[in-house]
Amino acid sequence: MQSRTGVVLGVIAVVLAIVALIGPWWVVNSQTRIGGGFTATGQTDYTLFGRTDTTQSNFSSSTNTSTYAALPQTGSVFSLAAILTVLGLVLGIGTVVIGALPGSNPSFRRFAMIAGILAFLILLAAPLYVMSALPAAVNQDSGGGLTATTFSGFWGTNSGSFGIFVSYTITWTAGWGWYVALVAAIVFLVAGVAMAASRVPAVRAPQAPSPPP
Repeated sequence: MQSRTGVVLGVIAVVLAIVALIGPWWVVNSQTRIGGGFTATGQTDYTLFGRTDTTQSNFSSSTNTSTYAALPQTGSVFSLAAILTVLGLVLGIGTVVIGALPGSNPSFRRFAMIAGILAFLILLAAPLYVMSALPAAVNQDSGGGLTATTFSGFWGTNSGSFGIFVSYTITWTAGWGWYVALVAAIVFLVAGVAMAASRVPAVRAPQAPSPPP
């Protein structure tokens, strides 16, 4: 029963890892107010393979998608995270395949557990690496200009003003793809342990016939 549960959990983790590959791992929101009622908002979604900038003001709105060609340090961080995520996904698929084999012996179940643990560790490394390395990479790519925001961590906020007519607020946080990657890693671990915990039903020894009365 545990093996079947492990396979189901493994399939769920595989789906979550695939979703994490396409979702945003970091989101930056900005809002600018100018005296007279003008307001402009912006959102940048950072995925493993590119970013999407969305801006909206009182008069217009636009959406632009781009790669990390102009942001080499940021692109390097996400490239390594993508490699780790794919490796974790491949090991997770191996966990599911091994666990789904009919009548697998204890050795195969141990392999399933090992693959699940490795999938957990490698996939977990991806969001943790992005969390620790991305802010510095984005700061380096921004060049530290006068209007550049310094990101002091993976989560944060910054606000200020230019004179008395212009004010701004910038917030940054993990995107839902980052959280999905964390959940997928944990589910891979649980799936591997569940498969290893499965047991083949023991064969009961035949009982001696009861003596005649």
